[in-house]
Amino acid sequence: MRKGIKNKIVAVLLASMFISGMSSVRGSVNNITKAEEITATGINVAYHTENEIREFVKNHPADFNSPAAYDEKPLNTPPYSLGKLNNETLQSALNAVNQMRYIAGIKPNVVLNEDYVTLAQGASVINAINNVLTHYPDKPEGMSDELYKICKEGAKRSNVGMGYDNLSSGMVFVYAEDENSSNIEKLGHRRWILNPYMTATGFGYYNKYLSTYAVSNKNETVNEYGIAWPAQNMPVDYFDKDYPWSISMGYEVPTSGVNVELRRLGDNKVWNFSKTKSSDGYFNVNNDRYGQRGCIIFKPFGIEKYINGDKFKVTITGLNRPLSYQVSFFDLVPVTDIEVDGIPNKIEIGEEVNLNFKAVPENAINDLKISTDSDVLKLSNTYTKDGIITVNSIDGSKKECNEVIIAKKYGIAKVTASSLDGKVTKTYMIKVIPSKGDIHNADIVQKGKNDVIEIKVEKNDTVSGYEVLYSTNEKFKKAKKMFSNSPKNTKFVIKKMSLNNTYYIKTRSFVKVGNTRLYGDYSKVQKCLYYENH
Repeated sequence: MRKGIKNKIVAVLLASMFISGMSSVRGSVNNITKAEEITATGINVAYHTENEIREFVKNHPADFNSPAAYDEKPLNTPPYSLGKLNNETLQSALNAVNQMRYIAGIKPNVVLNEDYVTLAQGASVINAINNVLTHYPDKPEGMSDELYKICKEGAKRSNVGMGYDNLSSGMVFVYAEDENSSNIEKLGHRRWILNPYMTATGFGYYNKYLSTYAVSNKNETVNEYGIAWPAQNMPVDYFDKDYPWSISMGYEVPTSGVNVELRRLGDNKVWNFSKTKSSDGYFNVNNDRYGQRGCIIFKPFGIEKYINGDKFKVTITGLNRPLSYQVSFFDLVPVTDIEVDGIPNKIEIGEEVNLNFKAVPENAINDLKISTDSDVLKLSNTYTKDGIITVNSIDGSKKECNEVIIAKKYGIAKVTASSLDGKVTKTYMIKVIPSKGDIHNADIVQKGKNDVIEIKVEKNDTVSGYEVLYSTNEKFKKAKKMFSNSPKNTKFVIKKMSLNNTYYIKTRSFVKVGNTRLYGDYSKVQKCLYYENH
């Protein structure tokens, strides 16, 4: 769903900073007040149901498609200026941050701070001018000391990234991902966004360089810990198989002796992670103060996709108290129906048909699974990978909704389009039939004392035989049929003709599949006039 972003954008991790006043959190009270059937131990974050998350996202919308826009564009030549992003761009990015925080169960009350907006904008502008992504930018020639001070301070105190033109996407799909080799061991960008001590932020953007002011720690009295991503109820839309899992505890976690068990509840498959034993994926513990310290990081191998309805149990041992929680993935906008434009009920052998799939409602952000039940039809995989097709993408990076099917063998096949969780399924039956043949000639000849019409049809070695249909009525009323049960036998004869009539003739081939005959389409009609002076 979000493919292409991590190849487009680079993020540089904000240096680990000590945040004063952050106490070691060692309480044991869970702030889980809903859905008693979902139990969590050793964490203290709010539990939000799927519908509550949907409602929050609806009421705090983030635009993941539109490019960043300005009230005033920056000036990238001396004497330079920072410009100003418009309110819609800034508010969308802020909503994306608070969406993440609400999903994670921490207070979604971060606000925009004008000073922080200026600093973040300075970070983006100076990095764009220098065309270098860094927290420690050099002073461009011709920039004033005053402006450089703003830009330098902003770069030092911000998450910075490059390569994308939408700020909101940067929050959810770049900073929250952090899966590349320079970031995965710390997940610093994610942890700054999910820092419970954050109260305010600001955003900057210029020429594909983006910045988010991160070091805001005035909310020092919070008691939220065990901040997990993916969260207890997690939109599939905001998490991908390439993303590492993490949970931040708010206190120093032993770097050895910690063991993580990740169990997929649907099939009881287990992944184990440890520093002292072999792990079923990436594993690390980081105690640097990127927001909240004590971060346990793990990324399971072998998961191709998270889908609606997937449930996982996380159990962590080796801490000073038990820790376990469940992660349930869901679709923000569930698919309620699937529509396909141009689905045929029959196609000719060797034919390729482009099908257009649409998920309903239109704002359903989801992938569909396209499959066939036999080798009669083949998916080209031109637009899909293993039949998975993205019909909508939240960040706008992928809008293809087509698949090409190829008729490989004669027969009847079922094409199925379904949501990945299988809750919505549509099936279509398609016949693969012989290609349309032709009549080479239909001539009146004399056989002994009688006239006959000799007919020769186009030969097709792949079929079982041919049918010839003829009538003296151009609409083929009271038509008569002749058959050949061999692809080699292409000749037919019409005897006992009626004088002074026009004979209308057409043909089609057929194949036998089991006890069923599959007919191709009829050829063009040929006329043969039989009159007294023919």
